[in-house]
Amino acid sequence: MLAGNILAMTAAEADLDVKISEIHGMSQRGGSVSTVIRMGSHVDSMVADPGYADAIVDFEAIEVLRAQQYLKEGGTVIVNDETIVLVSVAIGAFKMLDDVLAPSHV
Repeated sequence: MLAGNILAMTAAEADLDVKISEIHGMSQRGGSVSTVIRMGSHVDSMVADPGYADAIVDFEAIEVLRAQQYLKEGGTVIVNDETIVLVSVAIGAFKMLDDVLAPSHV
């Protein structure tokens, strides 16, 4: 959320129209946090449609898989290569696939 706010403030200071939407309800229970930032000369809505994002910035490797549907063809993905082990995996209820982050997936 902090990175999203910094990016949105920077875009606003550059005289871009900015809309921001954050989803963080389950973050305190180990869930993901997502922020959508739309910016340009004129932005009507903060809604992000699949296949239209110019870029996805992700701070956790698995989460980029959830967001990839929003990336437009030829878009840019910037992702931290850190993988956070889910609680369900840590307690042995599920197993992470070894190849989930293979280049063909991202």
